Order: sequence, then structure tokens, then C-alpha cells
Amino acid sequence: MIMQPTFVTRTMVELALEQVQKKNDLPALSKTRFETYDEGLSAQIMHIGPYASEAPTMRKLHQFIEDKGYSLMG
Repeated sequence: MIMQPTFVTRTMVELALEQVQKKNDLPALSKTRFETYDEGLSAQIMHIGPYASEAPTMRKLHQFIEDKGYSLMG
């Protein structure tokens, strides 16, 4: 799941998917969905780099949650 800015519309996503499909044969592309998902209060962070170096990023996110007085739920 990737949060989209509010200005992104379903039509924009459908057009983008059509353009990608014309250029590349991506079997999982048809599974892409544009939908609203209400997961409640949440925190997110973007990790840039290999998964092997993701741990410090996750610690930073967890610390932020804790510092704000919340706890992990899943």
C-alpha cells in the first residue's frame, strides 16, 4: 500500500496503469487497486535503501510512536 496525495484520482491511476501496460508486460499489474482504506490512526516512514539496512529506519518509526505516547498494534 502506498498513500496517494488527495489530488490523485481514480481516472489518473487508470490512465497511468494503461500507459505502463503498453510499455511493459507486468503480470501483477492487473492486481493494482486504487481504494480508500481506513486503518485508523497510523504512522509511516519511507525507507530508502536495501532491506538489509531497514532496521534503523524501523527503530526510528517505533521510537516516534512511543515518543508521542502511542503503542504498536500489529
